[in-house]
Amino acid sequence: MVKYNKAIVGEVQFENYADSIKKVLDLIKVNELISNEKRIILKPNLTINKKPPVTTDVRCVEEIMRAGDKLPKNARINPKILFSN
Repeated sequence: MVKYNKAIVGEVQFENYADSIKKVLDLIKVNELISNEKRIILKPNLTINKKPPVTTDVRCVEEIMRAGDKLPKNARINPKILFSN
C-alpha cells in the first residue's frame, strides 16, 4: 500500500479480476477506509465503445460490484445509479 497525498494506492499481481480485486481491497483495508462514509461513488470509464485499457473492463466493474456486497451496510454500491443515463 502506498499513500500519495490523500490517495491510497494498492498494487497486487494480476491473476484474475475476482482474486485481484479482493486482494487489493484487503490490502488497502477498504472497510476501515470507508467505515464512516455515507456514500461511495464508483465511476468506471465506460463512456465510449473502445476496448480496455481505454475504458474500464466490464468484468472489473462486475467484480467491484460483487465486492460491494461485502462492504459495510452504509457503503453499498447501487448499480442503478452506476449505470443510469
